Amino acid sequence: MRVDWREFARFTIAISGLLTFSGCCRSVDSNPSLPAKVRGWQESGQGATKSIGEFVLKKGESIDNHNVAVQLVEITKGRSCVGTESSAPSARVRFFRVSDKRTILEIDLTAGNTRLINFNRSLVDEYGLDTISIRGINTKDGWLWFEVRP
Repeated sequence: MRVDWREFARFTIAISGLLTFSGCCRSVDSNPSLPAKVRGWQESGQGATKSIGEFVLKKGESIDNHNVAVQLVEITKGRSCVGTESSAPSARVRFFRVSDKRTILEIDLTAGNTRLINFNRSLVDEYGLDTISIRGINTKDGWLWFEVRP
């Protein structure tokens, strides 16, 4: 069997190009279980564990307390990459004033706690929202489970 080295070189370059441009990353779904029940705008806990509301939103949905609203804008799948840093799923959340729908803050969040005072002080000073705690991001079914804390 005779190998045509020119054809082999073209094939190798084509495969290398595909691997370079497609990368070694893949999207990864996150599929936590939907909570059986959430409290809505109801306080619970005290001190450092005090929460003023717990919610589940789907893309485009929002909740409000007549002053400030929280809207789920987008959910992004995580990425698993070979040899480089991977990323967790994230949710783009918009806080806006109910009276005129003016955006106060739009932010991409991952699981865990985020202090809102670091991004917009008025959320704390005017609306009493200090922290958002992301409890689950479901990229497969498209929902976000979170709590807001004073």
